[in-house]
Amino acid sequence: MYCAACGKKTPDDPCPYCGSSVMLRGRWRFEEVAGSGTFGTTWRALDTQTGFTVAVKECRVAGLSDKVVQLAQREAAVLAQLDHPAIPRFVEAFEQGSGRSRRLYLVTEFIHGLTLEQERERRRYTEDDVLDLAEELLGILRYLHGLSPPVVHRDIKPSNLIRRAPGNRLVLIDFGAVRDALTEGSTTVGTFGYMAPEQGVGGGSPASDLYALGALMVVCLTREEPKKLANRRGQLEWHGKANVRARTARLLDGLLEADPDKRPDHAHVRAELRAARKEPAALSQTVTAAAPESSAPRRGAPPGPVGPAKRGGPPGPVGKAKRGAPPGPVAEPVLVAEHAGPFLPSDNAAAPLTLQSQLPTTSRTVILVVVAAAGLPLLISGIIILAVVLAG
Repeated sequence: MYCAACGKKTPDDPCPYCGSSVMLRGRWRFEEVAGSGTFGTTWRALDTQTGFTVAVKECRVAGLSDKVVQLAQREAAVLAQLDHPAIPRFVEAFEQGSGRSRRLYLVTEFIHGLTLEQERERRRYTEDDVLDLAEELLGILRYLHGLSPPVVHRDIKPSNLIRRAPGNRLVLIDFGAVRDALTEGSTTVGTFGYMAPEQGVGGGSPASDLYALGALMVVCLTREEPKKLANRRGQLEWHGKANVRARTARLLDGLLEADPDKRPDHAHVRAELRAARKEPAALSQTVTAAAPESSAPRRGAPPGPVGPAKRGGPPGPVGKAKRGAPPGPVAEPVLVAEHAGPFLPSDNAAAPLTLQSQLPTTSRTVILVVVAAAGLPLLISGIIILAVVLAG
């Protein structure tokens, strides 16, 4: 455990380094650092009265501007008024010490799980994953923006969203930049890339959180940090870096409009998220080659060129020779023996082949016609006709 007074790790109480009680207000025992930033430290602590694990945000006031102190006090005041399962439950807020040792404390429910920033390092999101994430976050924003006056978070980003374990539901944390939409002020808060343009001049409205929603979706889809996507005007150039449906692309462009009045409202965003899921998935950028056309001649088209006969198969289609070019090769007459096989004794199959190789083409044709038309009974007649042809 750590001493709540000096921050040093110690197994003893009181603290052997400063002599103070290690527990904050005699109730919360610091177990480890859960996070730290410019303005303070967040501790994972044990509530010894209830046995629950809590988050204790400690803000050291010394050296901080009045604006920063006001933001910390505002976070506590707003959280105390919120009641939503996706927002950490408020426990207590108080000040302790004075002068340079003055500190502000905010105690809330501790959310077990990974931040979206940590999750992004371990997985890739599909388009449907991002649509689901966006609709879940939109539900939290609808609650905040539906309050009177609306509550604007102003710092939505992956590190401020946690997947609660178990359950895997999103929880929105860190309300240090929160403001009422009707509150006047010029404090610039937010994170570059996720921050809407109007926040750069101290503005902020529900539309600002919707801009951050769009930026979050782009970051999850492209796996690129906003600073790498932003152009000189601060606009996120994401096209060509994510393969999404046309409807999703239009929604993202609408959410990232520089003019907050042109951004879609909650109802429209929700409708578009659900409609996008019903569209066919975005086509893969990998081009599939078309299947080759059949080599068989089309009906009504001239036959194709002569092809060499496959072993054991019929010759390819005969084609007309081009003008001025020699005719294509003629199928060897040895193939006649294969067709005449049933009409010849199997053990004499080689005899006709030897005979054919010694005969003129006209004679071979006569034998082929006779054998094919009349079969073996007319074979003798064919031989007689052949003798007459040779004698003449």
